[in-house]
Amino acid sequence: RARGGVTLPGTSFTTSEKIPREVFSTGKSRIVADLLDGNLADSHGGTIAIGIRHVQCVPLRVSAPGSGPSEGTTTVIGVLYLDGRERNTMTSGATASSLEAFATQAALAIESARLYAESAEKARTDRDLRIAADIQRALLPELTHERATFDLAAVSVPCRTVGGDFFDYLDV
Repeated sequence: RARGGVTLPGTSFTTSEKIPREVFSTGKSRIVADLLDGNLADSHGGTIAIGIRHVQCVPLRVSAPGSGPSEGTTTVIGVLYLDGRERNTMTSGATASSLEAFATQAALAIESARLYAESAEKARTDRDLRIAADIQRALLPELTHERATFDLAAVSVPCRTVGGDFFDYLDV
């Protein structure tokens, strides 16, 4: 949104590409008070050309699989990006802290959604395997085969849910 909460015109907008890529690859936040200060103008000419002067970008981090919060091993899954066209806007420490806190909550929500989807997929796979096991058991003959001179018994026990072995009894 623009100043005063006015919705920006158009259906798309342009942002810096270099800074979010850097934050994603390094996992370190980047706050640039003014892209025209110092040597930043040379390396961010494209961003300045679209009118962006100030950028705040923080990584969205989640704990790596198998590690707890105490180990400190994290994975970057995205970035949260803010920019402004006016010099020295959004440079307060409170804004930076709020952005970091919001990024932490957003990363947790995204990771929870990913884990939920993964769990739902596993449940679907387990259900499909149970159905396949039921179908396989239905294809097998009765477990015992009795005749006047002998009795036979057999069983098929899959290693996991579904096996690949079948048997049958044939009178010859």
